[in-house]
Amino acid sequence: MIPLSLRVRNFMPYRGQQPAFDFRGIHTACICGSNGSGKSSIIDAITWALWGKTRAKSDDDLITQNEHEMDVTFDFSVSEQEYRVIRKRSRTKKSSGVGVSALEFQLLNNGLYKTITGDTISNTQQQIIDTLHMEYDTFINSAFLRQGHAGEFTRQRPNKRKEVLAGILGLAVYDKLEENAKNKARHLESETDKLEYGISRIEQELDNEDTINTELGVATEELSALLNQLTTIEIQLKDLRARHTTLEVKNQQYTQLKQSLAQNTIESQRWQSRLKDSTTLTAEYENIVNQSHAINKGFAAFSETKKLKEEMDIIYKHINTLNPRRHSLEKEVIQIRERLIVRHGLLQKEIERLANETSVIEHHQKELSNLKPFEVELKELEEKIKRKEKVLGDNKGSQAKLNFHQQSLQQD
Repeated sequence: MIPLSLRVRNFMPYRGQQPAFDFRGIHTACICGSNGSGKSSIIDAITWALWGKTRAKSDDDLITQNEHEMDVTFDFSVSEQEYRVIRKRSRTKKSSGVGVSALEFQLLNNGLYKTITGDTISNTQQQIIDTLHMEYDTFINSAFLRQGHAGEFTRQRPNKRKEVLAGILGLAVYDKLEENAKNKARHLESETDKLEYGISRIEQELDNEDTINTELGVATEELSALLNQLTTIEIQLKDLRARHTTLEVKNQQYTQLKQSLAQNTIESQRWQSRLKDSTTLTAEYENIVNQSHAINKGFAAFSETKKLKEEMDIIYKHINTLNPRRHSLEKEVIQIRERLIVRHGLLQKEIERLANETSVIEHHQKELSNLKPFEVELKELEEKIKRKEKVLGDNKGSQAKLNFHQQSLQQD
């Protein structure tokens, strides 16, 4: 790691924003000054920026007195690649509270710093350590000897000194290579065991070649039999498909017949209605025919009345001299005449209507004779209608009960 630039703000004795410490072009330097002037603070700023550790007991102690926040920006290079670390700390306003830290890690690319900060501070810190290939303990026991801690390395336990030396010399790489070699050896041993097991299986199968050939012959025969069965099944399937097509055609015919039956039922109901109307009309015509004697009798009475009128005219001439009763008799005769004329006209019209209706009755009688072949079918339909009417009656009864119950519910 080669330091390039250091900027501090409110860090220990350096209050406010200080000019940057530029280390470019410096190979050997000596920092001189009186005690407490901030010589060691420069190294503390570097170690705090890189590892978040210093000789202070807590990070809040690093903030300049009466200030609430600080930050350190440190630029360095590793293997000719420049990096920048920005670490910040803000002190909480509460006396018992804990301050808040922030850490950013950036990489110089095409003259601009691109952030490579992790999701958390610990992740970002690990990225910095991986880039430096050095822990804080290694740094203070090798490149930097703190004041009063020159013999700290010699006072460390043997395993700790080994770790420090391994970190300085980069021996951890060989540990990783050793671990990778061991893992690869274990993988190769596992693959060798698998191959040996596969070879033994193949040898066993070669020893059982005759048995396998016999089983292959049996399997071939079974396959031939299955192929024959498959051919038979395909023929059956083809037959079933043909039958399925035939059934679909019959189903369509059944649907058409069902529709035709429904239309015939409607037509039968219409003919039944017409038959009922014709029966009623026939009964009316028969009633009129039955009244023909009374009509003829009325017509005879009309003829007699006509003769009587002529006689009355003669009598009128004779009784013309009877003035007291003349006017009254004339009125009566006029009234009788008018009634007879009206009745004569009505009877004449009735006779004409009866003549027309007689021809219509004869026509309908012919139609009835043509409808006799349908009487059996009509009787069957009447029976079906009666059954349907009975069901309809039951349904109407149930509907009436439901309506009554609904009215009761609505009243409630």
